[in-house]
Amino acid sequence: MATVAMGVETLELHATELEAASALRRQLVAYLGRWGCENVPNVALVCAELVSNALRYGHGASPVVVHHGEGTVRLDVYDATDRAPEIREHGDAGGGFGLRIVHQLSTAWGWEPTVHGKRVWAVIPCCGEV
Repeated sequence: MATVAMGVETLELHATELEAASALRRQLVAYLGRWGCENVPNVALVCAELVSNALRYGHGASPVVVHHGEGTVRLDVYDATDRAPEIREHGDAGGGFGLRIVHQLSTAWGWEPTVHGKRVWAVIPCCGEV
């Protein structure tokens, strides 16, 4: 579902299982193209990392709210656990690089507790590099 308000467009997506994550990414990429975002690979990668973490550690990513406007995309990924996301000091063959990628590709990111878990958010430029 996409809505437009004051020059900002918002898209709400859902992924409650791993198979749904690739469909969510395809939907996001399609909208980013329509919005004229020039930084689709980085936005899609940050989204994939946040959704993957929500699926792995937070019992699903629902909703994923995408806000586009003024040269940036903001991703809000909600999950059902209040466990704080942590950047691992060292990754390994099993992973541990996701939040490092989010940190490197985003101009800002963070998290807040919600009534039913938490929201992890990231702001990514729509044009150029971070």
